[in-house]
Amino acid sequence: MPRKSKLKQMQPLEPEGVRVEDNVLKTPKGLYRIKTQLLRGNKLIATLQPLHFKFEARDLAQIFIGSIVLASPFMVTAEVWELGAQMSTMSSVLYLMLSLFALTILLYFWRYEKVTFEGHVVKRELMKRLVVTYLIAFATVAVLLTLLDKAPWGTDAQIAVKRVILVSLPACLGGAAIDFIFK
Repeated sequence: MPRKSKLKQMQPLEPEGVRVEDNVLKTPKGLYRIKTQLLRGNKLIATLQPLHFKFEARDLAQIFIGSIVLASPFMVTAEVWELGAQMSTMSSVLYLMLSLFALTILLYFWRYEKVTFEGHVVKRELMKRLVVTYLIAFATVAVLLTLLDKAPWGTDAQIAVKRVILVSLPACLGGAAIDFIFK
């Protein structure tokens, strides 16, 4: 089955939506970036590209797969296991904050930077995507390390959490990257 084009073909602008910025149109179906526009007769016609920042079910699957793809090489090395066991609690908390900061920067500049209208909507969607992306990556890494018997939840949960935090950085960045590439 052929993939649908991401660009909506030429559509009249006036009955369908309201401009909220020079190149952004708000319609009942969502937000669209105006790629090209021309005047035909007395109607303004445009080619529209959907702006995807609503969180959908396919985003969950993409983040899950992306976190597995990028975290897999890290979670199977003995160096990461030892580093996770030797990290101090303060270092693991700082590493967690670094992961969230890097993910925020990545998501903002890839997905939300060019959308400046209705800032509260953009911030809410950015925060939702940030939290969900990190939680999916964290849970994926936790399950995979548990399956490898490298997350000792029963005997030393602190080491297990540190190892998961350590591998969650590449996992969440990989999940966000795959989600962006296949948006």
